[in-house]
Amino acid sequence: MLTNLRGIPSWFWLPALLAMLALTLPLVGMAWRVPWADLSTILSSESSMDALWLSLRTCLLATAICLVIGTPLALIFARAAESPDRPRWLTPVRTLVLVPLVMPPVVAGLALLTTFGRRGVFGPTLDAFSIQIPFTTIAVVLAQIFVSLPYLVMTVETAAKAAGSDLEHAARGLGATRWIQFSRITLPLLGPSIASGAALTFARSLGEFGATITFAGSMQGTTRTLPLEVYLQREQDPGAAIALSLVLILIAVVLTGLTTFLEARNMRRFDSVSVPNNDDGMGALRSSATAHRFEDAAPFSLSARVPERQVAYELEGRAGETLAIIGPNGSGKSTGIRLLAGDISAPQSRVDVPDTVGFLDQTPSLFPHMSVLDNVAFGPRCNGVPKDEARMRAEKELASVGLTQHAHKAPWQLSGGQAQRVALARALAVDPQLLLLDEPFAALDTASTSLLRSLIAGRIKGLTTVLVTHDLIDVLILADRVAVLEEGRLAAVDDMELILASPASQFVADFAGLNMQFGRVLDGALVLDGSDLRVHGALADVSEGDRAAAVFDPRAVSLRTESGQSSIRNVLSGTVVSIEASAAGVDVRIDVGSHSPIRATITSAAAAELRTTVGMQLWTEVKAMQVRIIPISSRHVSV
Repeated sequence: MLTNLRGIPSWFWLPALLAMLALTLPLVGMAWRVPWADLSTILSSESSMDALWLSLRTCLLATAICLVIGTPLALIFARAAESPDRPRWLTPVRTLVLVPLVMPPVVAGLALLTTFGRRGVFGPTLDAFSIQIPFTTIAVVLAQIFVSLPYLVMTVETAAKAAGSDLEHAARGLGATRWIQFSRITLPLLGPSIASGAALTFARSLGEFGATITFAGSMQGTTRTLPLEVYLQREQDPGAAIALSLVLILIAVVLTGLTTFLEARNMRRFDSVSVPNNDDGMGALRSSATAHRFEDAAPFSLSARVPERQVAYELEGRAGETLAIIGPNGSGKSTGIRLLAGDISAPQSRVDVPDTVGFLDQTPSLFPHMSVLDNVAFGPRCNGVPKDEARMRAEKELASVGLTQHAHKAPWQLSGGQAQRVALARALAVDPQLLLLDEPFAALDTASTSLLRSLIAGRIKGLTTVLVTHDLIDVLILADRVAVLEEGRLAAVDDMELILASPASQFVADFAGLNMQFGRVLDGALVLDGSDLRVHGALADVSEGDRAAAVFDPRAVSLRTESGQSSIRNVLSGTVVSIEASAAGVDVRIDVGSHSPIRATITSAAAAELRTTVGMQLWTEVKAMQVRIIPISSRHVSV
């Protein structure tokens, strides 16, 4: 079984075995030479006991100090590294902090001596206050801190980077202060890694020798730690030195074993694999889901000005409506909703939102160390609601999403759809005046998406909501108005029906599943851009010479292999550029010489009869009565 480890060549076992031998044979050799018969006498001697207790006291103190000062430093490093604008100071400062990892211990001791010694940089100042550090127990502690602090910083920083800050962002959106974010979210999440770093710090402090003997000397009961006692006994009694070394090794084994256990437990603790669950709460949802009453729904306004992202637009949301934001990737949708949520800020932007804002992202971001019930109760608790009352509110919200029976489960025991429903309940539990939905269905399967979409549709009536989506169904079911963003600018904003019926751009037409051909109205027809092709249709508020667009349904397009005799006025010849299967049939795109191809949706039988292939010539036919010629201008861009 072990020889079939994924991605590991079988011959790797040979060098791996050599590595194991290189690390374990010296330990076996030492254990072989331990004078077991005299072990208790050696360990109970006065010098050994003094060295052992001094080592334990100083190591515990050094580890405690490292925890207090090193944990904040590690978190600062981690969060600065994930910032979009990585600070310039981060690399040089982090390098200095980690230098003791590779510095020879004797050099570390000399560095401490030249800094805090009587003739050191701060020596005269310390003498003036009658403070002496070298060759005291304080010097031992300082030496241990200097060589071991980087181990804690590196361990906690790595864990914080791996965990990210999404959960802290989720907590902040629920009203948590920075201290609550740290004490209730960050600290529990990183607790095992902090404990692991502390164990490594203690082990490194316990084994410190070079810096200690250089900076603190070797005085029994004052500065002679266990490693120094081993060094002294090595010349006088090699057997005693080996016995004392065994104590250090045993302590190191216990600490490294504890570290491995904590890391393994931490990985299992935040395992995101869902467990099978046949009861998804559908029955409870049908019986208990009711519309929420939002009497405090409030409008919002956004002036997004982010030059580095080439974003510049303004939006206003009306109280109680759902505004959907659509647009191509990179058009500024996420920038806008993140500005509204407060996740990012920009000096030139202006955001005016109500006091209470709920946020639902693509991922649930549930707190893994809390039960489902406590996740939902977290927001009300952050807003000063008593614990019992907050839990009652959480139970009500869980009932409304059909998950009452899952209240006391851990988040990793839920399916993806259930977790997202818990996230919705958590967002609504704070009674938001504005709800932000950033593609909340993107990571769900079809069944979970349909369920959650219906649930949201019933829960947000009367609540001011902003929805970022790429899905037409989301817009049709949830949106009152639609804002279209393209290249960081507002291309259109209007009622949902008008936006989809009269697309303001090619993107909106594609989004709505329509054909859109641009040109200018001449002699009652649309002359397509870049050609002399003409499209006839019903003119809608356009005059001679106006810029306009012909809009028609792909299902209204017929395809033929030859022109033939027909009364249809719109007959254009072109080349097939793509063929794709769709739920409605077969989508065929034909390049007729205009700026964008014409899309035709035909049955699979028709595609087989035509023997449609990419590159073949086809004729497209569209009845004039099925074409609307609409103006293209800034008429949609109004708030």
